[in-house]
Amino acid sequence: MRKTHYAKGILVNLVIFSSFIMSIFSVCPETCEAQEKTYRMRYDFYNVERCEPAIVDRWALDEISKRSNGRINVKYYWMGALHKTGEHWAACRDGLSEITFINFGYYMPQTPISRGVEWSWKKGASDPEIHMRMMNKLYDEFPEWQKEFEKDNLHVLWFTNWSSAFFNFKKPYLTVDSIKGLRIRSYGVAADALKSVGAVPMPIAAPEIYTSLERGVVDGVLMVPVGFSLSSHMDTVVPYVVDGGYGVCGPSAVVMNKKLWDSLPPDVKQLFIDMKKELVDGKWVEILQAFENDCVDQMVKRGGKFLKWDDAEVEKARNLVQPMEVDRWIQEMEKLGFKDARKFQQRAEELLAQSGPSKFVFPHAYYQQKYGDK
Repeated sequence: MRKTHYAKGILVNLVIFSSFIMSIFSVCPETCEAQEKTYRMRYDFYNVERCEPAIVDRWALDEISKRSNGRINVKYYWMGALHKTGEHWAACRDGLSEITFINFGYYMPQTPISRGVEWSWKKGASDPEIHMRMMNKLYDEFPEWQKEFEKDNLHVLWFTNWSSAFFNFKKPYLTVDSIKGLRIRSYGVAADALKSVGAVPMPIAAPEIYTSLERGVVDGVLMVPVGFSLSSHMDTVVPYVVDGGYGVCGPSAVVMNKKLWDSLPPDVKQLFIDMKKELVDGKWVEILQAFENDCVDQMVKRGGKFLKWDDAEVEKARNLVQPMEVDRWIQEMEKLGFKDARKFQQRAEELLAQSGPSKFVFPHAYYQQKYGDK
């Protein structure tokens, strides 16, 4: 009798244990698969590999891949190898690329709110690091801005920019009056600003700038940082890099297909979230500064000259553009139903004031420190 009860007890325990094991495996496959899955992602960029935002993004995504212990694998496509300029918004939205770079100036119909942080000669908005910090904070505070991306199946990983925007000329044009009538490559908000100061804006995509300069289609360029100028050999055609106090070049966003983002397990998402914080807290400007300093050094060896408008000329340009540029944007946004447009601009100004100090040394300042008036 005791043996019978003992055998029954063992049998009951085996049944309970088996049920426990089965319950684990009935839940675990999906969970474990999500935890161990390898995510292969394509980073789709329309421009050269050796330019400011690409340098930062490659470092960040490579670092995320390392920290993921092989669960994230990023393959890079440069110079429109996957999609041409202007196609990247739709490509990432539709899952044809997983991560891409969105320069607002090329997607004006899709990014009306985003264009509210594109400014020309706006006081207090010229430092690239401070501008980058401001955008990342401002986005978190305005659901309407978030919806601009998310309604099109895009998730913003972080905001960035192309550093400082300069003029590039064959001659040293150092006043507002000297550029009147010149055909100058630009796009987006900058094109309107050039009209206001008397120049003629020419909407030419970045990959076509060099040939346009070579053929004489344009007299100069605006909205190009030193990294792109060097990598594209543009500086060999227009060696004068002129800081006209315009401000930041190409505010942009690095985005991921939202459906993919939503499918990522929490710990993988956290890698991207942590990276955004790391960039904002100082890594972004550290990478950018080292890269641009090296670019200035190389451009000097090729005969490049770095010049700057004096404060009176910068102020003259500012008075021709501001505050009309911001007021025009507010009016356009209110017509589109964005009732907080004025509040958006006010908060942006507050964040600009709060986001310093900056460690960024402008290329012209670095040039003067190292080479003087050479």
